[in-house]
Amino acid sequence: MVYRCIMGFVSKEREKALLKDKEPGTFLLRFSESSREGAITFTWVEGSNNDVHFHAVEPYTKKELAAVSFPDILRNYKVMAAENIPENPLLYLYPNIPKDSAFTRYYSRPTEAAEPMELESASEAGYIQTELISVSEVHPSRLQDAMLPMSSQVYGELTRIINPDEIENVVG
Repeated sequence: MVYRCIMGFVSKEREKALLKDKEPGTFLLRFSESSREGAITFTWVEGSNNDVHFHAVEPYTKKELAAVSFPDILRNYKVMAAENIPENPLLYLYPNIPKDSAFTRYYSRPTEAAEPMELESASEAGYIQTELISVSEVHPSRLQDAMLPMSSQVYGELTRIINPDEIENVVG
C-alpha cells in the first residue's frame, strides 16, 4: 500500500535532516502538520555538499486526492524550469528507492477511451487529449544546474555564435 511509503508525522526540521545528505531528487512523503483535515505533502532535495536546497510542496488535501491518486500526482508532478520546460524533480523515494520502483504498481492504468456518442473520434472532432498534472513554479536560481543540461542543438547554436571557450562565461 502507498501508506507504507509515507514517513508519517515528521517535522520540517527532521525532514531536512533526513534529506540533507541524500542524492538530488530524493523526496520524502509525510503528513502535513498544518492541515486539520489531514493532508499529505512531499519535499525534495537538490544540490550537494554545502549548497543544498529543499523544496516543499503545498499539502494535498483529501478533496484533491479524491480527484487524482497520490502515486499519479508523484508520477506526473512537474516544476516549470528555465524556458518553461516542465521537469519532474522527483527521482528517489527516501531513502533511495527509484520512484517508479516504489510506485509503478499503484499508478493508474490508462483507461479505455469512452465510446463516443457520435461516429467521429475525439481527434476527428478537433479535440486534443488531456491529462491532469501538478506543476509548481520554482525560481530559476533555486533549480539545480544539472536539472536542465544544454541540448546538443543549443550548444551547436552557441558555438556558431560564440567561441566555445567563452560559453562558460556567457551561461555560467
